Amino acid sequence: MKIWNNPKSRFLLPAIGGFALLGIGGAALAVPDAGPRDGKRGGLCAKVECTDAQREDVKAVMSELRADSKGDRAAVKRLHKQLAAEFAKAQPDEGAMRSIQAQIATHQQQMSDRGMDAMLEIHALLDAEQRATLAKAMERRGMRGVMRNGKGHRKGKGQRGDRKREAAG
Repeated sequence: MKIWNNPKSRFLLPAIGGFALLGIGGAALAVPDAGPRDGKRGGLCAKVECTDAQREDVKAVMSELRADSKGDRAAVKRLHKQLAAEFAKAQPDEGAMRSIQAQIATHQQQMSDRGMDAMLEIHALLDAEQRATLAKAMERRGMRGVMRNGKGHRKGKGQRGDRKREAAG
């Protein structure tokens, strides 16, 4: 067969066949109706064992927080682009850059203030035991780590090594 004698074909034809088999096999192995954790998320309510009513109330507070901060997040993104454009100029205007940075800080402060309001709303929803559990988790991971299922304050290997040396010495 003439096609098989071509060195490129010797490599390409089996590769194409292999990819086709992998594609078919991957589709056959897919599990239907298995979404990402079936809509259940870790995070705050998983850590403090919220009741269904608490879970709904926390969800409402967090949805409101996201909606309230959406405009600020968009503004910060837009301002970051402006700051980058100004920085890219041969002669950036320092005054303009400082003005943009001040605007970014204002929006970030507004988001931070709204986040604190949400935290206080959640505090009112939890009982004393749940608040104590959440406080311990916040000590270890920070509030963002608690809300994002433990993906908060992570320390690098150097810092872990420092802790080991402190414990040993």
